[in-house]
Amino acid sequence: MSSLGKCLLCDGQLSVGETREVKEKGIKTLIDYSIKWKDGKHSLLEGLKSVKVHEKCRKVYTKERRAETFQARQKTSQVPTTSLRSQELQFDFLHDCLFCGKDASSDFLKKESKKYLGDRESVHCIEMLHVKDTILKAGEMRKDEWGKEVCTRICNVVDLVAAEARYHSACMKKFYQTFSGMKCGRPKSSTISEAMSHAFNYLEENREECQFTFSEIFSEYEGELPTDKTIKSELIERYGHDIIVSVNKNRKPVICFRDTGNKILTDAWYENHRSHDEKEERLRIVKTAARIIAEDIRSQMYEADQYPPPENFLEELDSLIPETLQCLVKTIVLKNKKGNQRKWNRKCTAISHAILTAARPNSFISPLQIGLAVHLSQKYGSKHLLNVLSALGLCASYAEAALFQVSALQHPAKEPPNDSFAQFVFDNADVNISTIDGFNTFHSMGGIQCVTPQNNITSDQPITRLTKIPSASFVGQFGHNPIKTFESKSVKGLLNIKVRDLANINPVSTTVSITTTELLWLLGKWQKNAECPGWNGYMEKCTAHFPYDVSQISYLPFTNAPPTNYDTIYTVLNQAVEKCNELKQQSCFVTFDQPLYIKARDIVEICGQDSHLNNVIVRLGGFHLLMSFMGAIGFIMNGSGIKELFSTVYASTSVEKMLTGHAYARALRAQGGRTPLGEDIRD
Repeated sequence: MSSLGKCLLCDGQLSVGETREVKEKGIKTLIDYSIKWKDGKHSLLEGLKSVKVHEKCRKVYTKERRAETFQARQKTSQVPTTSLRSQELQFDFLHDCLFCGKDASSDFLKKESKKYLGDRESVHCIEMLHVKDTILKAGEMRKDEWGKEVCTRICNVVDLVAAEARYHSACMKKFYQTFSGMKCGRPKSSTISEAMSHAFNYLEENREECQFTFSEIFSEYEGELPTDKTIKSELIERYGHDIIVSVNKNRKPVICFRDTGNKILTDAWYENHRSHDEKEERLRIVKTAARIIAEDIRSQMYEADQYPPPENFLEELDSLIPETLQCLVKTIVLKNKKGNQRKWNRKCTAISHAILTAARPNSFISPLQIGLAVHLSQKYGSKHLLNVLSALGLCASYAEAALFQVSALQHPAKEPPNDSFAQFVFDNADVNISTIDGFNTFHSMGGIQCVTPQNNITSDQPITRLTKIPSASFVGQFGHNPIKTFESKSVKGLLNIKVRDLANINPVSTTVSITTTELLWLLGKWQKNAECPGWNGYMEKCTAHFPYDVSQISYLPFTNAPPTNYDTIYTVLNQAVEKCNELKQQSCFVTFDQPLYIKARDIVEICGQDSHLNNVIVRLGGFHLLMSFMGAIGFIMNGSGIKELFSTVYASTSVEKMLTGHAYARALRAQGGRTPLGEDIRD
């Protein structure tokens, strides 16, 4: 073991930072990378059985991608050596660039034509005789090895036009530039150089990921940061077309690496010879296709700090999938599939999102997998189930589902404008909490707001994704509806209600008049036309062209108190009135079920016409209205023998519920078989 007290890789003190003892197998790996880095450290490592180095230095030193990048730069930075004149006499001007000596033939142009237009390298032919003199003059001015090589190459050629000499346009521009050891423009400051050096090292060390933010790159940098514009220009100068930098005012700057499919085809497809082995050829095709799809996935730009808007959370799932990945999955799944294609397309989308999540676990958030995780969490409440499915790549993790729920709670709801119409519905919201004795279960009042038209309340703002889950006490403050005390509980407001006969207020005419629409339906039924629908279906077709508005239902905060308590009902009535006042709506319509309706009606009457609840119109739900009507029949007919009559068909216990209106379906069948009243109710 080395006893120098210094790290062999960085020559720093081992007492600073985390260290690791590398054994024989690890030393062999370090020797292999030392040969790649060409730093001579392999001679110091040979013969050692163990050595201590910094853990961070070991990880950086054995980065395969960094070593490959270094070797590629070494190859491209080699200066062309001076060649003999006898060698230059054999130069192929027809197929090679006269400046760099590399391929410029028609085959080269075919390969370039498959690239993006901005990535292509153009080739031109010499068409003027005086170009030779211009090149020789530029070569003498350069006073470097490249200039001497080009001058030696063309000095013995009498006519470059006749030789059909050609060149790369980029090589010509580079050759004509006056050679000097300094770059033009203002020199870079040390602040920019240090910051960008940190950024380049971070990107090289984390090249497995393909999307970064500026804040993520400089999170551990303590120096002064350049402007976003400067960082963007430096990154583009360093990486060129291999990087995408998105800098907008309303979003955080995002960096995304890419490697186009055309480059993959050029590097891995056309340069490899076709294999005569069918199996190897099939594998080569599959591997090349996989690389193209993988790079398309890496080049996509995704929002990692926000979720889609609530109203269209799952509507744009296919737009998140690259076209090549969609083609692959649909080709595999949809082949020879019959029946419901929508079902199979849904499976293709789920498989594609699973692949995207596995390929980019930190920079891609799948709305489909998050929605599934939230649904399973609400349905089963099992953290272990979600984590198992997440490990298999089928849905988001429990932590991500909880983070989304808290983020959605904190997302501000869109308030409807003044031209909207709103009505409110409140009912019991019982949560089945298991207790040993069955007592102290949780009860609260839940409510919804129905807004018409729908687009007045539809939110198109994305949900901001929180960085961590806040505390339970902080989450408990969301949507808190404080209880308001109702003081006049001893007064009976229902006694002030006056019941009047509707027939005296609005007498019903005894004259029966029939419209043309009704006459046509009766005629169709009289002729026993099989295509003539029932009355409900007939009216639905007749009114299908009428204009109508769709309502949007939004949830109101829960009121954590017993629903039957007068204070709870008084609180939700005030909540509804406040929202109607914000909309400048004159009447406030609030719907309850039968037990709550009686108490709400009592509260409104007690408050009187001079209170802030004077515009509240309490409504009984439609189903409870029918139940009350059926119960009135049982109350009026009590003692007439109707109970004994129904008991010949139904059980005695069921008959008691039928006569009070609770067993509505059975009561409707019984009333329909006894009198025409049932037919009237059904109509």
